[in-house]
Amino acid sequence: MFKKGVGMKVCNDDAEIKKRLKNYNPKRAGRRLPVNGEFKPEKLKSYLIKGLTESDLLVRTYNLLKAADEIGDEMNVSKFSVCQNGCAYCCKIPVDVTLMEAELISYEAGKVINDYNAIKRVSYKNSYCPFLDVDNARCTIYSVRPLACRCFYSLDHYKYCKNVEVDHLITTVNSNSKWEQIQNLLLTLSNKRVADIREWF
Repeated sequence: MFKKGVGMKVCNDDAEIKKRLKNYNPKRAGRRLPVNGEFKPEKLKSYLIKGLTESDLLVRTYNLLKAADEIGDEMNVSKFSVCQNGCAYCCKIPVDVTLMEAELISYEAGKVINDYNAIKRVSYKNSYCPFLDVDNARCTIYSVRPLACRCFYSLDHYKYCKNVEVDHLITTVNSNSKWEQIQNLLLTLSNKRVADIREWF
């Protein structure tokens, strides 16, 4: 099993991941992924409507995050991503979290968030997320994980994720204007209050 400090991938690559790694073509970098021709927009519309109209701010936040998942499906990014359960190399990168996302995580995980005005800023953020199950390299708040995590996919090889200083082919919130709109809505709900996940908890 995984030992702290040794690595953060405890899963074996299945046939589909091996195929994606084998078929990776650096010439694809900078080009658009082929769209998902089977995408059905109804769920996305439903999540967006609830994310804009529900009276409960936590419910609005959750629905906006679910809308982000649907946008990823529309982009077809998961078909090309090498991300998989049991791999958590990316769980040490900085993760900006809005106040409402932190409130949702707090509600789900039963952990109190730090007062925004009293937050101690983390000078070195490249430590593992406080919600990572390090024994199994799994997220313990997956259903309410932040937007930054939902939009992060590795499209070349997970070996490049080991070192946060290595540039490689990924997606982030800024990879899609719809994701950016979700981010802006979350910022508005949070009165622009945002901090790293390690600072909130």
